Amino acid sequence: MKASVIICAYNEEKTIANVLISCCNLLPDSEIIVVDDGSNDDTQNILKELSKDYLFINERLDKNRGKSWAMVHGVEKSSNEIILFFDADVSNIKKEHFDLLLTPISGQ
Repeated sequence: MKASVIICAYNEEKTIANVLISCCNLLPDSEIIVVDDGSNDDTQNILKELSKDYLFINERLDKNRGKSWAMVHGVEKSSNEIILFFDADVSNIKKEHFDLLLTPISGQ
């Protein structure tokens, strides 16, 4: 099932790589969108490096506008009917987490 996974990030240099890599590896057919909400740490540089090895959309907002703004921006950029939101500081992401979210929607 194709979904759009929106990862909202603000100054998440310590965790963004782990979250993004987990999402890309666990949902390889999904659209991954990272919305950097105007981070002023190394988040954007990390995302640029990761873009060399992982397929995702990197959206950088010009200034910090808040999580809800970042979420809406991600939805506007998404192309799938099913949208999942992940925070950029989540740890220990497993396939089961996605299954728990997607199974009730897919009817399987």
